[in-house]
Amino acid sequence: MSKLLTISIAAYNVESYIGQTLDSLCANEILDDIEVFIIDDGGTDNTLLIAREYEKRFPDTFHAIHKKNGGYGSTVNWSMEHATGKYFKLLDGDDWMDKQGLIRLVEFLRNCDADLVLSGRAEINDSGERSHTSNYWETLYGECFDNQTVRLEQLETPFVYGIWVATYRTEIIKNYPNVLPEHQLYTDRMFICYWLPWIRTVAFQHYDVYCYRFGHEGQSVSLENRKRHSAEAIEGFKILLQFYGELDNIEKANEVFLNLRMTRYFDNVLKTILLLPASKGNLNQIITLDREMRETSKQLYNYCGKHSRILFLLRKSNYFAYWLLKMRRVSNWK
Repeated sequence: MSKLLTISIAAYNVESYIGQTLDSLCANEILDDIEVFIIDDGGTDNTLLIAREYEKRFPDTFHAIHKKNGGYGSTVNWSMEHATGKYFKLLDGDDWMDKQGLIRLVEFLRNCDADLVLSGRAEINDSGERSHTSNYWETLYGECFDNQTVRLEQLETPFVYGIWVATYRTEIIKNYPNVLPEHQLYTDRMFICYWLPWIRTVAFQHYDVYCYRFGHEGQSVSLENRKRHSAEAIEGFKILLQFYGELDNIEKANEVFLNLRMTRYFDNVLKTILLLPASKGNLNQIITLDREMRETSKQLYNYCGKHSRILFLLRKSNYFAYWLLKMRRVSNWK
């Protein structure tokens, strides 16, 4: 592979942000070490034109791609197929990288062979105020294993992580190919789960690399968008259930990490359904999804029941607690 790091940017109608995104990658120290795919996913604004200007300036680093709209997952699929970097990282077109953090990360990757590298994330609101995202893995292992590579089974307490802090060894992605669904939200959760069964080693980098733009209108994590796209959240979990059911003989440590990740996703789906109006139909969505999980894996079914407070209450009450939960303020479950 000719590059150290492939960065995949999903860039759909982000002309107001893409300049800052790409500027954050223009560090002379690492320009020759990275390849950046700017995937214009059938956008209608000037995102592609801006991306092509960077491609003209740095043709060996930036690559502007225009494709028919297929959603976030399709942009990642394109990049995974064409990646030549030793490592692979995702970046949203309205976010950016901490330049010094990125330089440190790329320098670390030169001699790294870990399957997964975890680094920090900062959140920046519309007022420009910046704060470090508190990650549970940092509390557990960030300092004691800082700048080290450890085997997954050495980590006695499992944790979840998001795409913002993850950098994957590209060989893992290539050796165990998975295709993300098109026109589907929440594929970032699938991306995390799809390669968890084969992660053997993890390296910890205790500094911020990813800068997450928080709080602007239209984000998929907003309450209104979560309610509007609840069906996609449910469908996404069903897709992951099918993936889970087809796994065979994975390592115990990987299984524990994957079970926790699946539980967090299911818990998020429950909370999303609880944002919807109280109805027998919405309750039946929970019951049906829970039964599908039991049919897929009794082990996962039991793990979720033990580690999801909401699901524990629902099952304990034969799902009658749904009506009690709906009597509470839905904001308590966001």
